[in-house]
Amino acid sequence: MPPNQKERFSLLIYSTHVESCIFHKEWQTIPDTATKEDRERLLFGLLFSLNRTATKMSPKDHPGQLSSLTTSQYKMHFYQTATGYMFVLLTSANCPNLREKLRQFFQQVFLPYVVMNPLYELNTPIKIAAFD
Repeated sequence: MPPNQKERFSLLIYSTHVESCIFHKEWQTIPDTATKEDRERLLFGLLFSLNRTATKMSPKDHPGQLSSLTTSQYKMHFYQTATGYMFVLLTSANCPNLREKLRQFFQQVFLPYVVMNPLYELNTPIKIAAFD
């Protein structure tokens, strides 16, 4: 179902093995003065810092992990795999937590269409029509 006029949706995928976003899809552009590349870099820095903070502030026997971040304008949903892929979904602020949906997306879409695709080179920008 396409988003309504008030909602904004963006999906970004990062790999901790490279310094750039490997996939970025916007269903409705978020008005901003920054370029798309600048937003990708700023978001990666924010994710890295918040995830590290969540880990450091958690008890050693129960390590914490960043799940979502809500601001007055949007909500950022986050899922990181053991192999270093980070999935980020930006939605409207009132959206429920979609971390589990990102995990399912990784297992049911990303793995078969990207990782298991013999034509895809890991940690490079994703340009697979079937995935898009």
